[in-house]
Amino acid sequence: MSDRLDYYLIILLAGVLPNYIWRFFGVIFAARLDETSNILRWVNAVATSLIAALVVRMVMLPPGALADTLLPVRVLALITGIAVYWAGKRNLGLSVAAAVTALISLNWLFA
Repeated sequence: MSDRLDYYLIILLAGVLPNYIWRFFGVIFAARLDETSNILRWVNAVATSLIAALVVRMVMLPPGALADTLLPVRVLALITGIAVYWAGKRNLGLSVAAAVTALISLNWLFA
């Protein structure tokens, strides 16, 4: 029983605490940041570009089971998700659901 407790303590110290320390500092310093500063605009641009790059990579070079779908099916599902996002008042959950539904439906239709 003591061995299991040691493992849990190691997981807590090595995995959980380092993440929560940065979150704690983020909460403390976030009130002092100016949202319109150039550095935060740059951070926002970098984060947005990384997300866009990952989405394009998933569409063009998909991993795993997604690689079994046709490229036009993946592109149409992405376009559907983007269209629903803008038509649905920027509702992310609705757009993801629409893109997944389109992917499944189109894959079933063309398979």
